[in-house]
Amino acid sequence: MTAADVLDAAATQSGSVVARVGGLRDDLRALAAAFGLRRRVRHALSTVDRSLAAESTERASAARSIAHRFADNVVRIEALGLLQRAASAWRTLHRDLALLMLVATSLHVAVAVYLGYGFFL
Repeated sequence: MTAADVLDAAATQSGSVVARVGGLRDDLRALAAAFGLRRRVRHALSTVDRSLAAESTERASAARSIAHRFADNVVRIEALGLLQRAASAWRTLHRDLALLMLVATSLHVAVAVYLGYGFFL
């Protein structure tokens, strides 16, 4: 398998890892898959660098630069998907906590008024 095949497979897998997450267990699996993806991409980049090290042409330098930018974008896309999932979970948690605080505050005020406490007592 060539470095180009590894990078292509990493790009293809990147979208599928984010698409199949659902719960906390799946989120943790996706996080582990993201670290595995980074490892595979780094390995592919080292393969690209080794294969192009013998050539010192401008074309080899451009190919190396393109491969590094491509790999960086693949990893960033994966991280963005995971961060979007985390933000979605946080929004859900934050909404639930805000509603709980609203109920607790209302209950606190109702009990205070029932017991006869006022604003200036």
